[in-house]
Amino acid sequence: MTTGTHIEQENSAARRMRNRLVIYIDGYCERCNRVARLLTRLDRAGALSIRSFRHDLSYSGYGISLRDVSTRMFVVDSGTLAQHHGFRAIEAIARRLRILWVSVPFLWLVRRLGAGAKLYDWLADNRLIIPHPGQCDETCSPSKNEV
Repeated sequence: MTTGTHIEQENSAARRMRNRLVIYIDGYCERCNRVARLLTRLDRAGALSIRSFRHDLSYSGYGISLRDVSTRMFVVDSGTLAQHHGFRAIEAIARRLRILWVSVPFLWLVRRLGAGAKLYDWLADNRLIIPHPGQCDETCSPSKNEV
């Protein structure tokens, strides 16, 4: 026999799965992978689903192009389908992870001062791309921000 509490727990788990943030990162970028590992450790509630756009093409189902996802991190709210990219994606992640809530006012201020997008774009433009050896030919070499 199923109890009311058990059903509530199942509904709560289903709601969390529907309302996850799907985060598309560059799986060939070591800095991006380090951030993904950190976010995974901080995500106690399972609110995030982190994917490499190099290995998971589901971003196209949200209408995001390869060109766009290769230049900026994208976040899609799987419940509302709202999309955020670049610095706004960082803000969306901070709002979703309770442990990062303290940073939300600071991030808002940085964005309002016009520094958020500039800092994010500089970091994204200067990331080092290191292709996985099993997925490239003799012409593969480390490069900056190359699809």
